[in-house]
Amino acid sequence: MSDEGIELSDGGTVLYPEDDGRIVRVDYWGNTIESWYPEDKQWEHWNNLMGDRKWTGDEE
Repeated sequence: MSDEGIELSDGGTVLYPEDDGRIVRVDYWGNTIESWYPEDKQWEHWNNLMGDRKWTGDEE
């Protein structure tokens, strides 16, 4: 993990959740590749990998 999120082997990063729970994957240059919201299928998988930075819904 980095200060921004989970570093991927392709040089990208899955950023820690934002205040609304959105999780964003960016490439090496910072371009958004994908984003997931709490209602999306893959969101829970990525949120569970965030450790103590996991979104709980209390952030709003």
